[in-house]
Amino acid sequence: SAWSRVELWQRTFKIVQDFPFTGISLLTFPVITDSLYPLFAAGPNAHVPHPHNVYLDVLSSFGIPGFVALWMLIGSWGWTLLEAWYLANQLETRIWKLAVLGLMGSAIAHLSFSLTDGMLVGWSAGILFWVILGVSVALWRQLHAEVTKTNQKTD
Repeated sequence: SAWSRVELWQRTFKIVQDFPFTGISLLTFPVITDSLYPLFAAGPNAHVPHPHNVYLDVLSSFGIPGFVALWMLIGSWGWTLLEAWYLANQLETRIWKLAVLGLMGSAIAHLSFSLTDGMLVGWSAGILFWVILGVSVALWRQLHAEVTKTNQKTD
């Protein structure tokens, strides 16, 4: 329910207040909430594995430094995709533009979905985030090489 999600996020902010620099460590959220920050709306026997928000999960697991690092990574990813879009427009090839648009769409979808749930950093499904990042960088490198090759031919 909506109330249990709000309560869960409030408990996560309490964790961050108590462990701002170190966090509580990866995948320890259920143990810490059960012992130090019990959830009443979910019920006494509920096992809540994560805060249902990737950003709050990183903030509570790794503290403020980890949260800043996450946003630096996301910012770099966004910059890479914007530069890939610029390079794809220089090549004027539809397939490159579609590939970049697809990656931009998957980035927006992943970052939006992460607000209310998500594939967490320590979980096996979280590898999809890293795969999308890797494909984004590989596409940027390929576009950079193609533009460089095209510019050398015209010189």
